[in-house]
Amino acid sequence: MTGSPAPLSLDAGRIAEALPEAVRARLGKIEVVDEVASTNDILHDDNARDRVQVARRQTGGRGRQGRNWETADGALCFSVLHAFPAQAPAALALWVGIALVKRLREMGLGQPCLNWPNDLMYGSEKFGGVLTECRARSGQTRCVVGVGINAEDVPKLDRPVTSIARACGQRPDPNYLAAGLIEAVYTCLARMDGGAPGELKAYFDPYDGLKGSEVRVTVSNVTYTGRALGVDDRGCLQVEGAEGVRRFDSADVRLLRR
Repeated sequence: MTGSPAPLSLDAGRIAEALPEAVRARLGKIEVVDEVASTNDILHDDNARDRVQVARRQTGGRGRQGRNWETADGALCFSVLHAFPAQAPAALALWVGIALVKRLREMGLGQPCLNWPNDLMYGSEKFGGVLTECRARSGQTRCVVGVGINAEDVPKLDRPVTSIARACGQRPDPNYLAAGLIEAVYTCLARMDGGAPGELKAYFDPYDGLKGSEVRVTVSNVTYTGRALGVDDRGCLQVEGAEGVRRFDSADVRLLRR
C-alpha cells in the first residue's frame, strides 16, 4: 500500500441502519475495525453461525492460489460468515460474484461483470474479487466469504485495474455501498442452505465478462489458449482451442483479446 492513508468513512451504526431488519438480526452487531491483516481470519475463529466483519484497511488480504490481495486507500474490505447445515454449495464464489455484480447494477453503479472464477470487472479492468474459505465443524460447513473492492483509489499493479469511483465517475456513500453488498452476499448464502437455486450457467451468462474472448489458461504450469465459451452448470470454465473444448474447474485465466 502506498500514499497517505485515506480510509473510507465507514460507520458501523450507519451500515446497520441501511441493512434490512431481517438481515441485521441474523448478522448481529456490525463491527468496523480500522486495520486488520485479514477480515477472513477474524471470522474463522468466531463461534457464531452468521456474522460480518468490515475493515477500513486490510494489510494481509489473500487472493486465489496463495496470492496477496492488494488494495489501495479507499478500499472496502469485508467478510461474511455463514454456517451451512451440511455441505457448502459447489461454485460458491461464482454464486457470490453474481450476487455482487447484480447488486452493483441495481445501485446504478455501471455495468460490472465477472471474469471466471472470482474477478469483479468493469470492462477489462479489475476492481474487486471474492475469496471463499470453507471448513467442516460439528456437522456444519462454516464458510467465510471475503470481498475486496476498490471503491475510490486504485492500487499500482502490473495489470489493468480500476475502482468504482473511476469507472462510474461517482463516489457512492461508503456505508450505503457496504450495506448493499453485505446484504447481497448474506442473502445469497442464506438462500443456498438447501442447495444452489438452479442451473448456474443461466444465472452466470448475463454477467460473464470472458465469454467469446480469447483467453490464456494456465494449470500446473501448462498453458492453453482458446476462446472462452462460458461456464457449465458445475461452474467449470469452457475453452475452445486447437484440441477441442476443455473444461477447467481451477486455473489461472488471463484475457488476451475480446
